[in-house]
Amino acid sequence: YFPCPKLRQLVTAGRLGNKSGIGVYDYSTD
Repeated sequence: YFPCPKLRQLVTAGRLGNKSGIGVYDYSTD
């Protein structure tokens, strides 16, 4: 199993979802 390339790009960019406040979605407005 390997993660899809888009997911790898997000993680490399530090976009970790709730943990960083932004990922595929922007959680900063919450």
